[in-house]
Amino acid sequence: MENIPNPGFVDEKSPLKQLIINILIILAGGSAVFILILFGGKALFGIDTGGLTGTGGGLMDSAAASLRFLIIAQDLSYFIIPSIIIIFLFEGSNGFGIFSVSRIDLNQIMLVIVLILITFPVTGLSGELNAKMKLPSFMSGLEEWIRMREDKADNIFSVISHSDSFSGIFINMLIIAVLPAISEELVFRGVLLRNFSDLFRSGGLAVWVTAFIFSALHFQFYGFLPRFILGLIFGYLFLWSGNLWLSVAAHFLNNAIPVAGLLSGKGETMTETTTRITMPETIMAVICFILMLGIMCYLRRITKQVVNSAIINSGEGENGLL
Repeated sequence: MENIPNPGFVDEKSPLKQLIINILIILAGGSAVFILILFGGKALFGIDTGGLTGTGGGLMDSAAASLRFLIIAQDLSYFIIPSIIIIFLFEGSNGFGIFSVSRIDLNQIMLVIVLILITFPVTGLSGELNAKMKLPSFMSGLEEWIRMREDKADNIFSVISHSDSFSGIFINMLIIAVLPAISEELVFRGVLLRNFSDLFRSGGLAVWVTAFIFSALHFQFYGFLPRFILGLIFGYLFLWSGNLWLSVAAHFLNNAIPVAGLLSGKGETMTETTTRITMPETIMAVICFILMLGIMCYLRRITKQVVNSAIINSGEGENGLL
């Protein structure tokens, strides 16, 4: 399997130590920044997030602004800022090579767009299969808790996504598509995948472990499988290219297309999952899955060509990511 060499100043003899440090920076540093942002929001704008802990119908439209602020604060505090600090402190300017546009081209972007479009039937079917899963009877209490959490998540999404104004639509696209694509890819691929690659000495294994964590940390059991598939796609895009923009673009498209459908009035059931699986739907998903694998294989080949060309032209040699 492929491995992502460490280009910076991380102690390669102790990747476990580096992983622990990274997690501490994300959790401790993120919590500190989050508290500061909350206090700043309350002091400067009078935003109150204290009443946003209810479930079910307790969330009212008047809470939308506070919920949006809370989501933005979380993305900045626990994802974007800690990731940039980690990359800067431990890898220096070499670490920011993952953002180099010289390692991507138009063909890659077009293939990523096609890839995400044909992935929807696959993730849709996997989501329906996931929703049909039942926990053992002795875990009924846990299953009820899981469903309550997912109902709460759906209610929160309904609150923040309901807007008829241009500014509201713009903010919705920002917090549902743009920010998650950047923030989650920074943490899961830009930091953790590279860290696990050093730890396991295997980029492929790191992709699978990171995809599992990526899906699990969304805390939505009945959406675990489709998110895990997406995590694999985002991870391999980054592994093969050494460039975060490809996985960010794929993540953004996956989130933005359903949001655009919702805003156009064609995606009212975006957060709902049906459990009725039809034969045409299954056939379509199987065909799309085969096409998805084919595009991924082709992407791997042309991406390596682009990366090798960029390394040769820039004179990076062995200091490149791949």
